[in-house]
Amino acid sequence: MSCKPATTASLRLSSPRAKKHLRRAILDAIFYLVGGGIAWRQLPSDFPPAMTVYSPFHSWAKIGVWQRIHDALRD
Repeated sequence: MSCKPATTASLRLSSPRAKKHLRRAILDAIFYLVGGGIAWRQLPSDFPPAMTVYSPFHSWAKIGVWQRIHDALRD
């Protein structure tokens, strides 16, 4: 399996319009969910809405971003 870097376009969270939530807030929510093992709908209100967090997580999972991160951390 080759490990090529993802392009900026492939990591885009949404359309080029103004973003309502910071990428850092979305990543913090993803790490909170993964670390706590909770359901998406149980995400505390301190974070962006669950579907706002799920969309980039799912997109990144489909293109292999999380697998590449795990691979890099294991090496």
